[in-house]
Amino acid sequence: MNETMNANAPTSLKTNLIYALSSIAENPLFTLMMGFLTFFYTDVIGINPAIVGTILMVSRFMDGISDLIAGNIVDHTHTKYGQARPWFLRLLIPMVFAYVVLFTVPNCGTAGKIAYIFISYNLVSTVIYTMFKAAQGVYPTFLTKNRVSRSIMSTMYLFGACAAQMILMMFGIRFVEALGGGQSGWVKFAAILGAIAGIIMLIMFLFTKEVSDGDEEEKNQENIPFKTAILSLLKNKYWFILLATFFAGVIIQVCTLTDGVYYAKYVLNDLGMQTNLTLYFLFPNLVVMLFLPGLYKKGVSKKKLCIIGAILLLIGTGIGIAFPAGIGFIVGLAIRGVGYAMNACCQTAMVFETMVYGEWKTGYNVPGVTMTATGAAQKLGSGIGAALLGFTLARFGYDGMAEVQPAAAVGAINVIYMIVPAVLAVVWIILFHFYKLDEEYPRYVKDLEERHAKQNAGVKA
Repeated sequence: MNETMNANAPTSLKTNLIYALSSIAENPLFTLMMGFLTFFYTDVIGINPAIVGTILMVSRFMDGISDLIAGNIVDHTHTKYGQARPWFLRLLIPMVFAYVVLFTVPNCGTAGKIAYIFISYNLVSTVIYTMFKAAQGVYPTFLTKNRVSRSIMSTMYLFGACAAQMILMMFGIRFVEALGGGQSGWVKFAAILGAIAGIIMLIMFLFTKEVSDGDEEEKNQENIPFKTAILSLLKNKYWFILLATFFAGVIIQVCTLTDGVYYAKYVLNDLGMQTNLTLYFLFPNLVVMLFLPGLYKKGVSKKKLCIIGAILLLIGTGIGIAFPAGIGFIVGLAIRGVGYAMNACCQTAMVFETMVYGEWKTGYNVPGVTMTATGAAQKLGSGIGAALLGFTLARFGYDGMAEVQPAAAVGAINVIYMIVPAVLAVVWIILFHFYKLDEEYPRYVKDLEERHAKQNAGVKA
């Protein structure tokens, strides 16, 4: 707890590991909302998929607004424990509650269920989860200013998130069945995950510590009004590019993981195959994440890694279309996973770098608003993706309580799973063509260091 470090020095292994552990506090909740909740609402509770899609889409728009508010709250939090760190303690009990309340839908008629789903989902996603992600997402900027360390922390965090997501997507339904199945099984499963999240949040609060290099300008950031923070963010062209790439990336996740449950059940005719689909896609993610920190240290361009990843996603999808079963399909999905992982990891690390450009461009450093506004794109993407999935299934006659689905609905599930990610990979390639920050970053850092030195000298004089 008494660990000290210079703000520009690399973070310790202990700090990196604890930050990575934070992924196990929040990612299971994200995975439940993205990977299973639509299926739970349609096939366990019996709600029409179009209604579910509408609720999720409307909620995600509200969520985007709350993200900005949460980021501003973190930017204006100043306690003896720091800015982000105190929120891990403040949100401990609410996060435990958040896991459970999603699945305790009462048996009070269709209208009552819909009302409960809307209220509970927004309480969890728009308020509790958003506030935690605001603090957790920006935390590396309060632990160090070292570019490589921030990139390594984000990659280690994503490794933990991917591992947690893979385990949940592979064995979540089996865990629920082992706990009795049905709605009660989901409630028990969520309660266990919530308890684990609470323990990890306590560890984060007790065993990490924010640092500062004494920069006078940094101390004055608390005076930045919310409107000014938003306006400064709107002038950050590189942040806008990443915003679009994050949006596309989350829709790819929805197509692969959320639709993957339906794909296993109705295209492969075996819900148990959902475990295999998750393994083929997410395990390559873990392998990629083991190598990325070394590439960061060698100065390999994140932009180039993202473009290569998008190309691999295209190749993997093509192989999967050519070989819809057998070893060819497995290889295609694995290559898809590698391509997705390269983008997901690099993009997260690149957000921290857009903060440097934003401060250079406007003179304002607003890490909380920057990170949570990026998170808004992720949530909006997952909401729109889930909504489009729900609308599409409803359009082609899907009925979650029916044993057999129309051929048109099965065909739509297949297209969403196999074709849409390839289209979005092309979007990635186009967007990164305009991203030049990798090459320009050292110049912005040098300019900021000189600017800070002059300002600090003026304050001392």
